[in-house]
Formats: sequence, structure tokens, C-alpha cells
Amino acid sequence: IVDGWLEGLTSSEVVQKVSQAGSPSLIGMSCYRFNLDPAGEIVRETRDRFGNIPVIGGGYGPTFHAELFLEKGFTVAVKGEAEHIIVPLVQSLLRGSDLSQIPGIAFRKEGGGVVHTQQTAPVVDLDQIPFPARDAVQHTMQQGNLVHLCTARGCEAHCLFCSIFAFALGGSKTTRWRQRSITNIVDEVEILHDRYGATCFKFVDDRFIEPPRD
Repeated sequence: IVDGWLEGLTSSEVVQKVSQAGSPSLIGMSCYRFNLDPAGEIVRETRDRFGNIPVIGGGYGPTFHAELFLEKGFTVAVKGEAEHIIVPLVQSLLRGSDLSQIPGIAFRKEGGGVVHTQQTAPVVDLDQIPFPARDAVQHTMQQGNLVHLCTARGCEAHCLFCSIFAFALGGSKTTRWRQRSITNIVDEVEILHDRYGATCFKFVDDRFIEPPRD
């Protein structure tokens, strides 16, 4: 994992750091709309260095502006959360098989045109999702930053000015706010403390006022 924002890297430096781990078969990037141009630069420099490998774009930018990211050279734009589709998506890309069977993505078909597949409901039981990789946590703490924890996703409100509701809802008609169990949260805090020495945390949940926890 390379965190270009945290480390203050240029597009070229991001690609250079990726190359230090060898020659990748596939690259995934988390993007917003505001960093569309530097994301496109990374795609171009990635292909210049490693050949025409697949590049997946995910996050708020590709979710709501999929075609803009495809125009920048991304192979696939993932819409919404991706834990439930990332493995079959990667397998399909590496095998060169039909992407139209993967839900919640956009891609260019041969001969032009963009295919948007139907989104399916995201993971409801967040305890089933493994704890995130913490490759950059030491760099975070060295800079004096708090270690981030996400203990819930989504929001029960539906404010017109906010994209959280639409992003978290995905292909579901009912799932708005989902929680991790208290035990699951404490387990992650314990690992971060015991393994990395983290003592200061910031909760980055989408919703501050929420239903009672189970």
C-alpha cells in the first residue's frame, strides 16, 4: 500500500515507490473527483513503466463519475463499497474474462461505449470484514497524526447535499447504517496498541449521531 497523500508524493514518486515492490500485475487506487487529474497521471506513468496492466479506481470519485475516470485510462471504475466484489473482479481482470458478470462496476467494452453493471447490496455484517492493512500506520504516528478507526458505515439521513447515503446504500434498498460490534472494535484497538504502539485514535464514521449500538 502506497499512501501518496500521507507521504506527500508526486505522481511519479508514487509509481517509483510501487516499482520498489517489483512489477505489479494489477493496481488499485482510491480516488476523489478533485484528484482526477493526478490519478490519471499515475495511470499513464504506471502503464509507461509496467505495460498495459489493469488499473481499478474506487471510492467516491469513480462511484459518481465513473465515465470520467474511464476516460483517464482506468480499466474499471468500482461503484460503492467493494469488499464483496473485489476478489472476483481481480480474478476476472487477470484472466481476461467477461467483466459484465461483476456487479457494481463500469468499464469500456470493445468497440466503444461504457458498460454499467447493476450494484448489489454491500456487506451488512461489518464484523465479517478483516481489519484494514496498516502498512502506513508507523508513518502516520511519526507525523503526529491520530490513527483512524471506522466503526460504522453509512447514515440513516438522506441529505441532498451529502453523498454518503448514496455511496453506502449501494445496490441495497434498505441498508443505510451498519455497525461493527463493540467487541470487534476493541479487538482492533488492542491490535493497534500491542502491535504498533498506537495510543491516540480518531473515529472517522460517516454519522456522528446514530442509533443505539448492539
